Amino acid sequence: MRHKIVSVIIAATMLVVILRKLANIALRVQGSATDEAWTSNHGHLDARRGPPFVLIICNDGKNDRVGVTSMTKFEAQLRQTKVLIKSALTLSHYPIRFIILGDDDTILPTIEAHVSKWPDRIRDRLTLNYRPVFIPDDWNLVNLYEKCSTARLFLPWALPDLDSIVYIDTDHVFMRPPEHLTQHFENFDDRQVFGMAPSHGYYHSSNVEVIHASQ
Repeated sequence: MRHKIVSVIIAATMLVVILRKLANIALRVQGSATDEAWTSNHGHLDARRGPPFVLIICNDGKNDRVGVTSMTKFEAQLRQTKVLIKSALTLSHYPIRFIILGDDDTILPTIEAHVSKWPDRIRDRLTLNYRPVFIPDDWNLVNLYEKCSTARLFLPWALPDLDSIVYIDTDHVFMRPPEHLTQHFENFDDRQVFGMAPSHGYYHSSNVEVIHASQ
C-alpha cells in the first residue's frame, strides 16, 4: 500500500512539473506572437517618427535640503528624470526621444553623463534634446507652486515645430511600454487636441475642489 501511495505522489509530482513546463512554453510562444504583432501592427509608432516625450526641469536656485535624500529640489528632479528615462527604455524595444525644457545649461550634460554608463544596446535607442523653457515675460505666475510648473501651459509656443507630444512630470516612472501612451494619438479625430490620465494621491478629488462647468 505504501509503495502505491509513493508511486502516486511521484506521478502527481511529475505531472505538475510537466504542466508547468508546458505552461511556460505556451507563455513564451504567446509573448513572441504578441511582440511580432506589435512590431508589425504598430511599427509606425517608432519614436523617431512618433511624438516625443517632454519633461520640464527648472533650477529654483535654492539650496534647501528636503526629505530623507537630503537633496535640493533641483537635484531630486534630476534624479527622478534619470529613473524615468531608464524605466522607459527598459520597457520598450523602440527608439525613444526625450525633449527636456529647462533653465539651466547643466541639465543635459548631467543626464548625458549618467546615460553614458548604460550598455550600448540601451543607450543607442535614446535621443535627448534640450531646449530653453518658454514662459511669457508678462506671466506673473512663473513661481506658482514650483518654479516653471506653469510652463506646461505654453508647450505649443515652446515646441512650435511639433504637432504632438507626450508631457510627463519627472516624478513618474513607466510601468508598461511607452508605446501604449503614444498609440492613443491614433484615436484622435480632428476635434480632439489633448488627453489626460487620472491622478491619485495629493491631487485626488478629495483634496482638490472640482468645479463642473455648466452645460
